[in-house]
Amino acid sequence: MSIPSIRRALLIRCGLGIGVLLCLLSAGIYLMVRESLYRELDDSIRETAAILANQVELENEAITYEWQEGIGTNRGLIDGALFQFWNESGASTTRSPALHWRDLPKFCGVDGGPLLRNIPLPDGHHGRAVGLRVYPFVVPEEMVAMKERGRIIDPKSLPHILVVARDAEPLHHALERLRWVLAGGGLLTLGFGFVLIDRAIRSSLRPIHLLDSQV
Repeated sequence: MSIPSIRRALLIRCGLGIGVLLCLLSAGIYLMVRESLYRELDDSIRETAAILANQVELENEAITYEWQEGIGTNRGLIDGALFQFWNESGASTTRSPALHWRDLPKFCGVDGGPLLRNIPLPDGHHGRAVGLRVYPFVVPEEMVAMKERGRIIDPKSLPHILVVARDAEPLHHALERLRWVLAGGGLLTLGFGFVLIDRAIRSSLRPIHLLDSQV
């Protein structure tokens, strides 16, 4: 095999090895960042859902949504929030102000447990949401009043589906930028690596080339 052929074969093999290594490294970085961003978003959604799940009250034989009563004092939760309640014992639904007349997808996990999934938002953006079944709470005073009225209502007979969503568009944009950065960085590193490998191979094969020319 001639010197150029040896150099070319070594360069291709080393380049392929570096390329595979860079792809694996980039994929690992991307998946780690993606998991971290989604975990942070999911934790925020779960926290909001936990707060809202405790704001459905059975009072005077009617359902009261406490977040509506405190809408003037709980702006941090209400402003821009996307959530919706469905009363499964009736046909009523209650939305957050940011949804206006639009609906979120209605869903929950097995046996009403929390279920996280990606959803399309009404405005067309990518969304991330949790759906779960909740039941109204009854304060002790209301329980006493129900006993006095002779009509005790089991909160389990008034199930609600709660869906809380977040706009995931910023997360998708961040991941898209990361993909471009990793791809560009990988190509630059691969090109620079080819140059260094070529120089190293030429230097290593120089004694063989000199010996070949003398023969």
